[in-house]
Amino acid sequence: MKKCLVTLILLLVTGFYAQTGFISGQVRILDFWGSFWTGTVTVFSQEGEILGHIEIAPEGDSVTRFVNYKIEGLPIVECYVMAEVEGCLPQYYEHVYEVEVARPVYPDKPGVEDIDFDLERGVGSDGSGGVSGLVYSQEGPLSYCSVYAKKNGRLDNGTITCEEGTYTLHLEPGVYDIYATRPGYKTAWRENEATVAFETVYNVDIFLEPTTMEACESEMEFLDFSIDVFPNPFNLTAFVSFDLPNSGKTSVEVYDATGQLVATLVAGFRQAGCHQLYWDAKDARGNPLPSGVYLCRITQGNRSATRLLILTR
Repeated sequence: MKKCLVTLILLLVTGFYAQTGFISGQVRILDFWGSFWTGTVTVFSQEGEILGHIEIAPEGDSVTRFVNYKIEGLPIVECYVMAEVEGCLPQYYEHVYEVEVARPVYPDKPGVEDIDFDLERGVGSDGSGGVSGLVYSQEGPLSYCSVYAKKNGRLDNGTITCEEGTYTLHLEPGVYDIYATRPGYKTAWRENEATVAFETVYNVDIFLEPTTMEACESEMEFLDFSIDVFPNPFNLTAFVSFDLPNSGKTSVEVYDATGQLVATLVAGFRQAGCHQLYWDAKDARGNPLPSGVYLCRITQGNRSATRLLILTR
């Protein structure tokens, strides 16, 4: 009896661990510059969870334009694969730059091979200017987002966000559209937001909305009447999110430290649910507000909630 029980446990354990697969392939650099390089390959679930991650580089003292990779222990679910190398445009399989058009990969047992990448070098990677900012969601900063700079319809450079959600793109002088993309979120753009000369343009922040709001809607009955702001303190742009348990006439207003109304962000009927908006730190006339402490207040009927804001320029 004891032997049968041990055998059953072993079968269950091995059966559990057998429900994983691998993804392997090759990362190649087009227009290779002939020096040592490093990069990463990351596997995401469709909801944006990181399922696997590996750092890549040529082995030993060799300097080659390609590296083989293999990521094991992946769950048997559809996923997205992204490869990046410093100085190149991050790329989703199969040779695309927005997750909405990426081809899902299914690492069925024992695994899937030939998930290859041909990375193109960013044309502005040696530029004297640049763009820097934060990519974030309602939950906070987002790491491993692909961020790209586009000028006149052409991708000039790209990178990924670090663990803190920040990015920096080196660019030649010009006017750029900046966009960020990541599995689990909708691709978002900042069009003509970055005019680059010979210095870095800071605080080009990008907010990513989840690809689906079902989770928020399914928890509607549990929503609290609340308001939040991110980042805080902030510099140029703040993301304001608020939850409404009930539909009704709603206002979101900003007051300065003296209690004077300086901006009205929402004034009208709003459905119950999760809501998001940007505030560009300008008053009702479109004038930039000075650094200081402000209050953001949401009101619906006889209910109100307030959040303290700190603007630093």
